[in-house]
This record gives sequence, C-alpha cells and structure tokens, in this order.
Amino acid sequence: MKGAAQRMTASLEEITGGPLPFRLRAWDGSESGPADPSGTLPVVVVRHRRALRRLLWSPGELGLAQAYDAVTAIETGEHVGDAAYPAFTRLIHDRLRPGGRALVQQMSRGAHAPGGGAFIETHIAPDMHMRPLGETVGLLEGAGPEVRHTESLREHYVRTVAAWAETLEARWDEAVALVGEVTARVWRLYLAGGGLAFDQRRMGVDQVLAVRPGRDGAGGPPVTPAGWYGSREAAR
Repeated sequence: MKGAAQRMTASLEEITGGPLPFRLRAWDGSESGPADPSGTLPVVVVRHRRALRRLLWSPGELGLAQAYDAVTAIETGEHVGDAAYPAFTRLIHDRLRPGGRALVQQMSRGAHAPGGGAFIETHIAPDMHMRPLGETVGLLEGAGPEVRHTESLREHYVRTVAAWAETLEARWDEAVALVGEVTARVWRLYLAGGGLAFDQRRMGVDQVLAVRPGRDGAGGPPVTPAGWYGSREAAR
C-alpha cells in the first residue's frame, strides 16, 4: 500500500508536469521522490495533513511551477508597467515547457511617436506603457524564449476601431445611461483619436510568437508560417 509521501509525489508530479527536484517525507514516515544515492537532494518534510493545502496550492514556494504547452497574453503586456516588464517576460518563459509556445499580443508605438500620450494615460489607461515592437522582441528574448514570428495588426485595428465607434454612435443613449455622458464622450474622443493613430502608424497592435527552446536548441513548431497553417488545415 502506498504511503502518504508516494501519493503526494504522484499528485505534485501531475501538477508540475515533471519529476520533483527534492524528496518528500510524510507524517506517516513514508518517503518518496527521485533516487538519491549520493544523499545530496533536499528533503521536504510534511509533518501534518493540513500542510498539504499549502504544498499543493502554492508549489511556486518550493521552486515548482506548472509547465504548459502554450501560454498567451492578449493586450496585458502594455499594462504591467515598464519596470515590471522584464519580470513579466520571465514569468512567460518559466511557465513554458521546453518547446512550449507563447503568443503575446499587445499595443505598440512608432519609434518616434509618444504612444498613448497624455489623454490616454490620464483618462483611458493610466497604467499603459507602449514601446516599439523591436524593444518588446528584445525583452522577450532577453528572458529566454526565442521569437519566431511577428505579425502587425495595425491596419486591422483601423477597421476594428471604426466598427467600435459606429456601434457607440448607434447605441449612444444606452452608453450614456450606462456610464454617464462625460465618460461616453471621453470614449468617443478616444476611439476617434485611436483610429487616427493606428492609421498614421503612431500606434500599433502586434502579435509575437515565441518558443522556449529545449536544451539542444530545438524549438518545436514548423519552420515556416505555411507549415503552421497547413498543420491546422490538416487537423480539420
């Protein structure tokens, strides 16, 4: 019959997607984990059943984390702040298994454009920080992932923002009733200015596909975008 340590080890390895970097010793005297003939691995001692909650709910405290096949951040990167962005990119890297893929979509600005500017940063998104696409690519690769592909959605957003503005005008009375006339007018102005900024290449939206390479440098995905879309079509 398996002891508590063996059962905990199986659960933790399922959560983290790999073997534990330590051995476990449970309250019933059982011990489990990777073989350690040299006796150099640390031993985590769980003295009571109630400690299981912390062990299973907060594995990051022990240097463990779930490894995912893919992660995505959709228009969140511009809101984490300039100083916190390196930590954000390290988190993306650390949550990927080797060969895992990350898709980051976020707003950008032109190399000599102010990005959001005072109006957006005051009235729309006070925490927004936009940077040129090249800087984002550099920060992502600096954290470990390899950037494999970028795609600009700037022209798409000219049309998208126009559709949002049309919807706002068509349902203006509902918007005013929901948020008040002042807020509705602020967003009307934002959509007008935002659409113009996208059209003039002062702002953009980009998708960046990155891969966490394996130890041998292998990335995993097909070597060209045609291969990615081809594999999707074949799966239908």
